[in-house]
Amino acid sequence: MRKIFLLIAALALCVSGCGGGADGHYPVSGSVTFGGSPLAYGRISFQPTGENGASSAAAAVVDGKYSIPANKGLVPGSYSVVFTITEKTGEKKSYKKPTGEEVEYEETVSYVPPEWGEQSTQTVTVEAKKNAFNFEVPRADTPADVFDLPK
Repeated sequence: MRKIFLLIAALALCVSGCGGGADGHYPVSGSVTFGGSPLAYGRISFQPTGENGASSAAAAVVDGKYSIPANKGLVPGSYSVVFTITEKTGEKKSYKKPTGEEVEYEETVSYVPPEWGEQSTQTVTVEAKKNAFNFEVPRADTPADVFDLPK
């Protein structure tokens, strides 16, 4: 009888722990290419598209891979996927802080097309399981955004 109880307890533990759910949140991972090559460094963000109280999450993409563990993951539902990828131009600029201090910085640009960036049309559906989503982000021919500080 004791062996049966232990077997049932072990099975219950496995069922509750399998699938990676943490308080209804599930892990998300995958790969990202940018312009045909693994993305060296960038950011991926998942934003809820519905009104189901879904969560949002973001992660760094390093060497073409990203991973969001279950404890920081997403609840099942539909999400918009937004990519932030910037490159330095080599152009030095400067601005004055309200205190009068001069600050120098290097201008950055983004070659992420708008439909993959802030105006993303990319969507995924997260399910109650481990989720893997791979993306092939095209690289625009000209910068879509220039990130410049106020003068």
